[in-house]
Amino acid sequence: MSISIDIVPLSDSVDMYGEGKTLSAYSLAGNVVISMSTPYLFFNRPSKVLLQSLQLIFEGQSEVWAPGVSYAATRLCSITRELVPSGEPVLLSNEGTEISICQWNVVFNLTIPGWLPPSTHFGVCGTGVSYHLYATAKFVDISDTRKRNSWSFSGIYNSLCSRMRVTDAHKVVRVRRFVRPPTTYDPEETLSCMMFYISPTSPDNETGPNRIPVDVLSKVQVLVSVPEAVNVKDNTLTFTLRLRTKDLAQEHCKRLGLGGFQVDVIQKDRCRSRPTAEYLSRYPLPGPELQPPTVPLRTSAQMVCFYDTLYSARKSEDSTWSRTFSLLPSSETGEYKLTDDTYIFAQDADQTEPAMWYTLQSHIPIQQISDDNNDVEWAGPAVLRPSWNGPLLTVKHEVIIRIPFTYDIPGTDQKAHDSFSFALPLTFVNVAPKLPAPEPSVLVAKPLAPPLGPSTPLESVPLPAYSQLYHSNGDRRIDSTPLPAYTPSSLKVPTVTVRRNSEAFRCILYHPAEKLNGLGVAANSS
Repeated sequence: MSISIDIVPLSDSVDMYGEGKTLSAYSLAGNVVISMSTPYLFFNRPSKVLLQSLQLIFEGQSEVWAPGVSYAATRLCSITRELVPSGEPVLLSNEGTEISICQWNVVFNLTIPGWLPPSTHFGVCGTGVSYHLYATAKFVDISDTRKRNSWSFSGIYNSLCSRMRVTDAHKVVRVRRFVRPPTTYDPEETLSCMMFYISPTSPDNETGPNRIPVDVLSKVQVLVSVPEAVNVKDNTLTFTLRLRTKDLAQEHCKRLGLGGFQVDVIQKDRCRSRPTAEYLSRYPLPGPELQPPTVPLRTSAQMVCFYDTLYSARKSEDSTWSRTFSLLPSSETGEYKLTDDTYIFAQDADQTEPAMWYTLQSHIPIQQISDDNNDVEWAGPAVLRPSWNGPLLTVKHEVIIRIPFTYDIPGTDQKAHDSFSFALPLTFVNVAPKLPAPEPSVLVAKPLAPPLGPSTPLESVPLPAYSQLYHSNGDRRIDSTPLPAYTPSSLKVPTVTVRRNSEAFRCILYHPAEKLNGLGVAANSS
């Protein structure tokens, strides 16, 4: 007799939406399939076992390995569910089906915290964020005890199998997080933009003989518009830049020019040896007594990283390691120059003209995998990832913008050059696939049944007053005269037919005894 178990979730993944919140939860449902088979030599003998316990454990973990950090791991959650009630073992028998495999499906439904980070693979050692389901079944063979006590081959076999037996199963669960639930319309239509106001008060060039006066640059207003969320599958980033001056003298407006702008989109991957205090205060991670190495992870990549760990010493308890790379193609410089007149502020001081913004818009190309030599051995390829903040790994994105200005120096033909740079946060997200549009329902008109009798005008019966049916407080009035008991009638119910606009409506006339507080029961129409 052989027993095995398998975990079969109803879905390939657990999909979460929006930001991780501790008050939200998701469902992970499925079956634990128990299979029982009988060896060929014992096909004529049914097998019976008592299932003492069937335990299901859902665990999440985060692992990283990096120089200076070495190997670090954190248990994100651990949820245990016993599927067999305590003290109530379940009898399983393949009697009548000894020649085939018997299977039982044990249904489970686990509540998964909604704040968990998505599954991800990071590094060359198989580290990252992963989730696992573990099932453990404990059972006792209770087949025929008389044959078990004999000295025959089958008796010895049954005696060896009569003790408590344990079998396990393991399943990897993928957790995905999307910015919002799927819809039937284009997901890009719902992504809004963020507006940032920038004032160039600190130029990049701190020293130099030919510099633009600070009081001139401080009068420049800059509005930058970037998407609130960028789909990781997009190939471009829409970027809008608006500029104008305010309260700047006319002579300065005519001398101040814009050279263009330069933009770069970067990704920062940062590993740390343990969760930050801010993360621990925000999310309910298990306590230190449940963290490795006190309680080791059931499935760990530590042995894969064991060789590298021997030759890398951890610098401190709170050590970090990071890398930064550009998401622009190697053929793209990110520099955009104005080909027309660069003196865009010349009319700003004209009081007769309304104040207007000079708008520049561009679609910045981005790529999924960086083609620069930014690959490092510990982190693997430089891949565009969604922005997220995990306990041991953080992925952030920024757009770095540099705006150069020119200024005609009075009395000379020379130009002063100044520029200022700033960085704005970007959020890359996973967008749920578009749902298929529902098929339009088709209504088929059917002709009405012909009238059953001659047309007779139906007299309208006035409805009773509200006070006859309900009390002033809204309670229903009770008729002191109860309705008579129902008795089947052998008389045929008379019917009348009313014609209106060449359409027939069939109404049933009710017996007067079916009135309630003077209100007749509404007639059925067909």
